[in-house]
Amino acid sequence: MFRNLRRIFSLYSAEKVKWVQPGFALWDVHGKMIGAVERHWREGSRMVVEGWTIGSRVQLVSGVDSIFVEPSQTRIDMQQAHGLDGASVGFTVSGHHDGGPAKLCVEYSGSNYVFPLPPPGLMRRRMSQLRFVPPFAAGVVRSAPLILRWLRTGDPTMRLAVRRRLGFSDDIYVRSHPAHLVFSGSKANPLWGPAPSDTQVTIILPVYNAADMLGDVLDRVKRHTDLPWHLVIVEDASTDPAVRPMLRDWAAKSGPDQVTLLENDENLGFIRSVNRAFAIAQTRGDHVVLLNSDAFVPRDWASRLLGPLVGDRTVATVTPMSNDAEIFSVPHICQRETLAPGEADRIDAIASRFAPGAGAAEAPTGVGFCMAIAADVLVRIGPFDTAFGRGYGEEVDWCQRARADGKRHLGLPSVFVEHRGGASFGSEEKLKLVQANNREISHRYPKYDAEVQDFALGDPMAAPRFVLAAALAADRHEGAVSIYLTHSLGGGAEAYLGSRIS
Repeated sequence: MFRNLRRIFSLYSAEKVKWVQPGFALWDVHGKMIGAVERHWREGSRMVVEGWTIGSRVQLVSGVDSIFVEPSQTRIDMQQAHGLDGASVGFTVSGHHDGGPAKLCVEYSGSNYVFPLPPPGLMRRRMSQLRFVPPFAAGVVRSAPLILRWLRTGDPTMRLAVRRRLGFSDDIYVRSHPAHLVFSGSKANPLWGPAPSDTQVTIILPVYNAADMLGDVLDRVKRHTDLPWHLVIVEDASTDPAVRPMLRDWAAKSGPDQVTLLENDENLGFIRSVNRAFAIAQTRGDHVVLLNSDAFVPRDWASRLLGPLVGDRTVATVTPMSNDAEIFSVPHICQRETLAPGEADRIDAIASRFAPGAGAAEAPTGVGFCMAIAADVLVRIGPFDTAFGRGYGEEVDWCQRARADGKRHLGLPSVFVEHRGGASFGSEEKLKLVQANNREISHRYPKYDAEVQDFALGDPMAAPRFVLAAALAADRHEGAVSIYLTHSLGGGAEAYLGSRIS
């Protein structure tokens, strides 16, 4: 509950805070002043830049958004101060801001000049957020009856009522993606197409109990992996006596060329177990996929997941979409969804039709339930940090170290992997590990939490997430699925539709 409130407060304060940054001069390559940014600010998910320029066009770039304007505002003051021939040199340009680096581009005399728009410092952001704690707390208290009714009934109109009671804006920005950027035959990023058929992959499977899932997990690896593969299983002294004999029998039938089985004499925990397997993977020189023992890979998954690692050497990790994968979850970001048998495969059948790289987005981190890791990056960054104990948060730390080395992490919508989260070492234990290790992550990487919240707020994967959510809805419904499109400005039309849906 505390974690959910913290997440909601981060979204609340991000929407309310207005960051105003001072301006700066715009110079060309010859040292000539061609304009100035007079001020730029972020208000919620919207960024605004005001200024003037003698350039022909101005472009605001933030994330995947790109907004062009031509200077069209009359600025007699600038004409008099700088001896300009034309008075229409002022501009205001605004667009969505997803939390990533933003820049202003100015076209002048046949050249394009790029000027970064620096964000406010972390301390200033934190101090500004604190003033919103009292109104947020008061809003939560006032909304308690609505929240309880929402939790009890699931009524979607109650969710909207809670949003409004807390003071959230109804102006919700959703980034649009044309259909040709999603489905096959598009001009999506060709570097992120399927990996060549001779690409070698080492799959690392740490195992602790979960005997009821192991058979299906292993069978899917064998039947569905469409690249030359070697599986390293690390049996971490399971308390279930059936696990180790099952793995020995399966490994013996598969043969040593296909499977390496490591058996820990005592329980080492997730991190130390994975690090044992990392050492073997590094000697093989393959790209690596870290796979949980409660993750179920679909048909022809490996070539799709490893494609970006092979085609783009700036990519360190690739994480698929899933029903339980934090910022890569479907249908709702950061919310777990329980799937019925067969649903994941049918969702993946839709995902597999996406164009190469369509909807893929750079993320603050990968998620280790099913995470592809580039071979050369694993060598450079090394194994997981054992300071994170038995597990959880270690992949975040590893990914932050890779980012510091100039590498990127991608979420890939064209693969969907079912994850029955928590089964690896128990949901209650996982919660304790989350709480302890999150504190360590926040201490090491103070900007990380804000980056995740910005990713969730802007959601650069909104379009493919919606497509896969629609696929899930269609799979659960006989006949056509109704999709309702409306504004969020309030009034009779919205109230009528809300009542009809509920």
